[in-house]
Amino acid sequence: MWIGALCAELFVSSEMIDPDTADNAQIERRKVLKASAAATSALLLWMISFFNWHLPFYKNYFHMITRLGEITWMRYVWHSGPPRFMAILVLYPLAAFVKYTLSAFQII
Repeated sequence: MWIGALCAELFVSSEMIDPDTADNAQIERRKVLKASAAATSALLLWMISFFNWHLPFYKNYFHMITRLGEITWMRYVWHSGPPRFMAILVLYPLAAFVKYTLSAFQII
C-alpha cells in the first residue's frame, strides 16, 4: 500500500501551495502534483481491481505476460456481463489526471 501513501503525499503537497499568493511556476507545480496524484490513484485502483483474483504463481515472465493479455481481453473487451465496479471507479482519477495534465501544460 505504499502507492497509496505516495498518492496521499502528492496530493497533500499540492494543497500546501496557496494559489492566491503563488507565482505562475508554483501554480503549474500544483497542477502537475495534482495530475500525478490522480494518475497514481488511478493506477492503484486499477491494480487492485485487476489483480485481485489473479495472483497465482507463473512459470516464467512470458507466461505471466500472456496470461495478463488473456485476462485483459476477457475482462475489458470480450466481457458480456455487467460492468465491474472497480473498473468504473478508475475512470474518475483518469479523468482528473487528463484534466490536470492538460491544464498544467496550458493545452486547455
